Amino acid sequence: MAQKTFTDGSVLTASDLNTYCAGEGGAWTSHTPQIDQGASTNIAKTVTYSKYARYGRMIVWNFTLDLTAGGTAGTQVTVTLPTTAAAAAGVNGSAALFDTSTSTRYVCTAFGADTSRVAFLVDQASSAAWGQSPNLAIATGDQIRGSVTYEASS
Repeated sequence: MAQKTFTDGSVLTASDLNTYCAGEGGAWTSHTPQIDQGASTNIAKTVTYSKYARYGRMIVWNFTLDLTAGGTAGTQVTVTLPTTAAAAAGVNGSAALFDTSTSTRYVCTAFGADTSRVAFLVDQASSAAWGQSPNLAIATGDQIRGSVTYEASS
């Protein structure tokens, strides 16, 4: 959704209010993220759904990613954000990771690995990201789905 800049003398219309205040800014924007796990970068996937909306500087992103290749065990899985975040600490959300080899679904907290990537926390006690704890490699048939909200850097 394109942002509108109001200047002195501008007239605020009902359409403007609907678009910018009520969150009806039209279609969400598609995003094709990169998935990395250690030495395995830009892991092949099918983007089943990945769209985000921008409300001012607030980003809301929902995604479902079906993996078609594997990662590197023992290292965290990261997924690139649609836009750069103002701060990694401000990237928050929830996710579910499905491990097809064990038919296990992990419910996770999504957090900012840095200002351009999100990672996933399963084991609250160890504070290690998914891939480190549990020590797993993502693989063909696995799925990552989630919803993340954060403040964009600009």
